Parts: sequence; structure tokens; C-alpha cells
Amino acid sequence: IIKKKASLKYFISTFLILFQKPKGKLSKGELKEESEKNIRKILEENLDIQGAYAKPQITDILWVQIILLPYTLFKYVKWNLLWIYNFNIRMKPYGEEEQLYLIRKNLKMGINQFKGIEPEKISDYLRRKLWIKKNYNIWKEEQEEEMKRQMADNPRYKAYRRYMKNHGPGRMTFED
Repeated sequence: IIKKKASLKYFISTFLILFQKPKGKLSKGELKEESEKNIRKILEENLDIQGAYAKPQITDILWVQIILLPYTLFKYVKWNLLWIYNFNIRMKPYGEEEQLYLIRKNLKMGINQFKGIEPEKISDYLRRKLWIKKNYNIWKEEQEEEMKRQMADNPRYKAYRRYMKNHGPGRMTFED
């Protein structure tokens, strides 16, 4: 996910970099190269790349993960035991971090995918209490109903349904 930093300061700096006059006379190739360099500079300064497309970290390397496997397993078992103790035995209420984890688990999303969701949507999930399975199932049914309504109004989907009605699904034969 790419998030833009919205600010007047960044807008002005972008404007100045893009429309600055070149020094001396430059050929067309040099002018094009200069403008591409300026555009790259602006993108690097003003865009915050997150999620799966972010710069890789040292812990993303397979050999490092293999070396850290015992430590990772220990952390996972410890986390699991603490979860069971706090929320199953002590019946402690969920904090915001635990609620977000349960929502992510219900939505069947990975960490990077969940980080890519807009904050407004996440606050809506929290407001609707989607970490509770019953609330999540109700919300999911509402989303499916909305999707069916949108698909029913979509002309391409209507054409596809007519095609399937008239011609049926493709058939496979072994006579060839």
C-alpha cells in the first residue's frame, strides 16, 4: 500500500522541483533524464510504501529465519499460553490489539494485507465489534447481500448470467 503524505510543504517542494529551470543548455535526452530524476526524487520523498511492497528487512531472509526458528517458536508458544491464560482462564476483556488480531483472523487476512486497510475501515470494524464471531457473521452476510445487489445492477454480470443460461458452462470431452 502506498500512502501519500498530504501537506502544503510537500506540494510546494514538488512544484519547485518539477518546474525548476535547467542549468545551461541541455539536449532532449539530458532534459528527459533530469525530469525523470526529479520525479523519482519527489516520489521517494512523498510516498510511504507499506505492506508487502515495503523494503525488505534482514529477518525476511530464509537463512536468518531458520537461525531464529527456536526463538520464534518459543515466542509463539509463550504468546499462545498467555492468550489461553488471560482470555480463557481469567476471562480478561480484550484490549484493542487483541481485538484487531481477532478481526484480522476472522477476515482471514495476513498482517501486511490488514495493515493496508484504511484506518476509517478499521475503526468501523472496531465500532461494529467484529472480533465477536456472531457480529462478524452478521456483518459478512450484510456484505454478501450488498455484493449481490451490486452484481445484479452490473450490466457485465447480467450478460454473463444470460450467457450461462443460454450456453451453460463449458464442457470438456475426451474425444480429441
